Amino acid sequence: MPPYLLEAVEEHTERFPPRATETVLWEHRRKIDDCKRGSTRALFWTPHDNLMYCSYFNEALWKPALLKLGIKDKDGNLPTFHDLRHTFISTCLQNGIPEHTVAAWVGTSVEDLRRTYSHLLKDHADTHGAVAASLTARPKLSAVRDAA
Repeated sequence: MPPYLLEAVEEHTERFPPRATETVLWEHRRKIDDCKRGSTRALFWTPHDNLMYCSYFNEALWKPALLKLGIKDKDGNLPTFHDLRHTFISTCLQNGIPEHTVAAWVGTSVEDLRRTYSHLLKDHADTHGAVAASLTARPKLSAVRDAA
C-alpha cells in the first residue's frame, strides 16, 4: 500500500475506530448463500450507523466526488469504483510488479489475474523477453576482435 494511502487509513482509523460486525466470509465462485458467516471489524459505516454498502459508497461518496472533480471516461460516463481496481491492477502489471504480488494485494488468485489481464502480461513478457535476449546475446564480432 502506498505510504500516503496508509497514512489516510491510519487517520481514518484514529477518528473512526473499527467496530465489530457480522459479515460473509466470501469464497470465490460460490453463491453468497453458500458462504459461511463470521465476525469482522469494519472501518466504514454510514452516518446512520449502518455498515457501508457498496451502493451507498458509490452514490453518496464516489460519484459526487468524481462530478465535483470533473472526472469522466472517454464516453462521458463516470468511472465506477471497480474501474479504479482495474486501473490499479493494469498499472501495476505494466510497470513490472510481479503477478503474485498484485494478486495478493487485490485479493485474487494469480490464475484469475492471468485470465483477466493476459493481454497485459503478454506485452510485458515480450518486453522482458527482449531484455533477456539482449543479456544473453552473442557479442558482436567487432567487440571480440577489439578485446583480443
